[in-house]
Amino acid sequence: MTEPSLTDIASKLDTLLQRVDAATGDGKLTLAFIATQQERLLEEMGQIRDDLRVAAAMVQRLDGAMQGLVNEVRAEHGRYDRLERRVAKLEPAFPSPAR
Repeated sequence: MTEPSLTDIASKLDTLLQRVDAATGDGKLTLAFIATQQERLLEEMGQIRDDLRVAAAMVQRLDGAMQGLVNEVRAEHGRYDRLERRVAKLEPAFPSPAR
């Protein structure tokens, strides 16, 4: 990778300075400009916070659904165990047919 020439660096610096001039009004940082940027940052932080809340709620819902499935499988397993015990009690009363 080649290093940029001084001309390239100067060109990029001029572009950056023009952007600063356009954003601040003649390149002067004023309290109004700083206040506007702070409001923009606070708004972005609020949006990110809202996005995180939504993502956390989705994860909690999925976690709850998975926990519900685990409980359902355990309950079904308990039902089958009870049924197996009931059948085991009945088996001696009904001998299997001779073949």
